[in-house]
Amino acid sequence: MERVRSVAFLTVQTSPGNHQAWIAVPSSATDQDRKDFTRRVKKQVTADSSATGSVCLAGTSNFKTKYIGNFPKVAIIDAAPGRITTPEALESLGLVAPEDTAPTVVRLGRRVQIPREPTSGPE
Repeated sequence: MERVRSVAFLTVQTSPGNHQAWIAVPSSATDQDRKDFTRRVKKQVTADSSATGSVCLAGTSNFKTKYIGNFPKVAIIDAAPGRITTPEALESLGLVAPEDTAPTVVRLGRRVQIPREPTSGPE
């Protein structure tokens, strides 16, 4: 959390020890490039990979089964309205994982089924 605090426009505590940091980055990239960049930031800062991009409103209770009997209140920890950062700033802070180097698989042509020649079995 401390690594992203300086670039986040909103930091929320969802329960004791659990936080969300919201970062705004302007982009003219394609949807896929934005998704890839977001994935790389989450990976680098070891964010919850199942995060959906939603947040509870501050002041509401975090209703999870594990908190039955003592639901924690969601609270705003830091807010910097209008704060926007850049991909370059995130990279300079070490908040972006390297691009995947896995080869891209390209499918050429189409699948064709070739009939087998009849085989002669034992007579």
